[in-house]
Amino acid sequence: MGKSFYYNKSYLIIIFLFILMTPPILIYAEPNEFEIFDRAYEYYLSYQPEKAIEEFTFFLKEFPESSARDAVLFWLGKSFAQIQLTEDAKKVFNEIESKYPQSPFISFIRKEIENLESKGNNKTKLNFVEKEDLLKKIVQERDENKKNLEEKEKELIDLQKENSKLKEAEISFNELLKEERRKTEELASLLTKCEEEKESVTPLKDTMKENIQKIEKMKILLEDEKRKAESMLTKIKEYEYKESYIKQSLFVLQSLDIQDLVWRTGNPYEDMENENLLYEKAKELNININIEKYKDLMNKFTMDQIQSDYIKKIIILSGLIDFRLKEMPDERMVEVLKVKFSDNKFDRTSLAVKLQTDAIKGVSFYDISRSYEEKLQYSEMLYEELQDWIKKRIQSLQDGQIGFIWSDDGYMIVKKEMKKLSYNPFQKTSPEKKEKIRNYVKQWIEKYKDQAKY
Repeated sequence: MGKSFYYNKSYLIIIFLFILMTPPILIYAEPNEFEIFDRAYEYYLSYQPEKAIEEFTFFLKEFPESSARDAVLFWLGKSFAQIQLTEDAKKVFNEIESKYPQSPFISFIRKEIENLESKGNNKTKLNFVEKEDLLKKIVQERDENKKNLEEKEKELIDLQKENSKLKEAEISFNELLKEERRKTEELASLLTKCEEEKESVTPLKDTMKENIQKIEKMKILLEDEKRKAESMLTKIKEYEYKESYIKQSLFVLQSLDIQDLVWRTGNPYEDMENENLLYEKAKELNININIEKYKDLMNKFTMDQIQSDYIKKIIILSGLIDFRLKEMPDERMVEVLKVKFSDNKFDRTSLAVKLQTDAIKGVSFYDISRSYEEKLQYSEMLYEELQDWIKKRIQSLQDGQIGFIWSDDGYMIVKKEMKKLSYNPFQKTSPEKKEKIRNYVKQWIEKYKDQAKY
């Protein structure tokens, strides 16, 4: 693991470029040589040049036949340069040129001598930090999303079965209603006939009264059945709407590769209610849709009207959550750009220079990641989520300051600062940050529900 350091010296960028491009010369050295060289090199990186000079000089004395002598001489010269012993540094560099003309350090030595003579006028600040790979977490999240999708599909099948039963009941009821209407018509016809014969046929009076009572009872029964039918039809429409909503929302989330939404609980009916509640609150607060984001998504995906409306709802609800998060206390956040070395050493150097230049200019880490999507990974997390050894490396970083930690297979660029939590469902979010936002949203939903009661 590399050492973390700050960019308060103008020549630090040169150190980093040499580290990236230095060939693996010491692989033929004896174990004891490795130990001494590594100790000296650690002194150099931690700005203890006197101790580094002592160790590099000891190495040259103890191992006169080592294949790594040109590398040791090179870093000895760099150590002299660190404490402004320019002539000693030049002398060592000249020794490499004369004794080891085939050394891969020759091209760097000439640049070093030029830098010594120009007294290091170029001031470039650089700082790097290391970050662990998040691929396993991403795979795990996708597997969980697949499992959730299968569960939702099972729920849809159950809803379809329930809907089929309701439709069968509707058909049966319509047949019953038709039969009852026929009976009513017969009774009405009988009543008419009775009324015509009322004056002339006295024995029919009692029968007519009974028939009238039957008709009144039938009317009451029909009204009751009518109300039941209307209630049943309303339920059918509600089930059909919920089924369509769940199906369309799942399709949208799957198409946009959204793993989860912080207001979702896993219960599709509760999720629908929560989304409608949050949407009404967003309208009260005049939270408008991000038109640029919406157009960008519409250009990337083909959606029908219902699916497009759900995308709008996601954007608006995300805007509401982001608006409410700005009312919360600041959190210590860490932004990370993770870079893996490519086989092309020139590519490594070129990318490193571009990244540090953009970062120093104030370009956001997220915008930088979008410019180099195939070469690096961007993430933002709470400071508490970092592993202890990473916290230790960056504990001396000031808020807003950029740093780095490098290793054999790559490096991570890090920025630590106090800022408000933000929520973007279209961007990967660390589990702890997502959980903290989810807890806030849960509290807001409960509050909105209590307000709705009054």
